Amino acid sequence: MDLRFPAPFRDFARLKVLTLVSEKGVDYGLSIFTVVWFLVAVVTWLMLRYLPIGRKVYALGGNSEAARRAGFDIFRIQLFVYCYIGFLSGLAGFVHAELNQMIQPNAIVGRELDVLAAAILGGASVFGGAGSPLGVVLGVLFIAFIKNGLILMKASAYWHQVIMGFIIVLAATLSAYQQNLERKRRRGV
Repeated sequence: MDLRFPAPFRDFARLKVLTLVSEKGVDYGLSIFTVVWFLVAVVTWLMLRYLPIGRKVYALGGNSEAARRAGFDIFRIQLFVYCYIGFLSGLAGFVHAELNQMIQPNAIVGRELDVLAAAILGGASVFGGAGSPLGVVLGVLFIAFIKNGLILMKASAYWHQVIMGFIIVLAATLSAYQQNLERKRRRGV
């Protein structure tokens, strides 16, 4: 969809926090969006680590029945999580529109596998109650390196999905194996 965005909207995408000039006179540098995502990761980490709502989110993800019995208001915790995810989705939509200078509702359809792979590689449990924003950021970087390597190797798009699926299966298997070892260790102690 071709929209004529206002000039300030178009110019915001060109903001650089750090600007360098190449030997050929071309400007490049650190985009403002890198700072935005860094701040989102830091705020989320601080919230999950140091605020009571963060501990409640982990408790609810780990075992909702235990969280309910501990006296946590499950509805309010879920409401907070959904509102926060909605805010982050809106922010991601804004950044996507800024970077592409167009709005396409189906532009990132099919990227769910990448998101799942990044979260699992980052240490998030499929069953909930585990993970950290830093781990997810590292998972995203790992997926980006893998995808970049596949592009440089000129692998077909089909193999991108196969390799992402393999990475998810491998990471989930290792995670389940580690949890199983941890359970056995606790029983032995």
